[in-house]
Amino acid sequence: PNGALGNRRYNRLQHSVGVAHLAKLYADVKGLRLKEARLAYVAALLHDVGHAPLSHTLEAAFKRSFGIDHHIAGSEILLGHSPYGREITDVLTSYGLDPEEVLAIASGEQDRFDGFFSGPINFDTIEGILRSWMYVKKNTNAVTPEKVVLASINRANDTDMRTVDAFWEFKDHAYRFIVRSEFGVASDFLCESIVLQNITRLERNDYFLTEKQIFKKRYVLIQKAAISPAQ
Repeated sequence: PNGALGNRRYNRLQHSVGVAHLAKLYADVKGLRLKEARLAYVAALLHDVGHAPLSHTLEAAFKRSFGIDHHIAGSEILLGHSPYGREITDVLTSYGLDPEEVLAIASGEQDRFDGFFSGPINFDTIEGILRSWMYVKKNTNAVTPEKVVLASINRANDTDMRTVDAFWEFKDHAYRFIVRSEFGVASDFLCESIVLQNITRLERNDYFLTEKQIFKKRYVLIQKAAISPAQ
């Protein structure tokens, strides 16, 4: 783990499963029909499928040099136009789901689920913010993602409002002390600079590699990161 001993790291798969879990909770509470429920939690599960190695850290460099970001990559994956082929596309259609409709929901372009894909309080943000806060303050969450979703659906009483307000406070802290912290911004800048300096060693389809694959294929990136003064 980075930082203090005992900090627990999470990967994007764990986050995506968590987001799908919240969408499933929403579908159950709202009593959605099977197809609508599937659209909700499949879109939630696949909402981050287009992210590159090291996530947003390398995205700006790839966007600038190759015209690809997680929105474009996600679209190509869901529609069967990426190096991964048509496996995801075929799985979706086999269950009667339109990949383009799943994409529209996941991207927030089409949202008939009370703003939980496009609004300020959405499945992705709720799960991601509270998971990030667990990295900093282990086992200190006063609210859980499930409680925030239920409170956001109901908005029925003062308890619900306090739960939602608590989430906003966690979000503010996560961005202030993690995402936009001095260390976080410096780390992103360092990684992007290294990639831009070595952009001729990369190609567009490297965007679809895992972190291990891209470092193995482009070992110079990790070599340069290791000798950087910022490290």
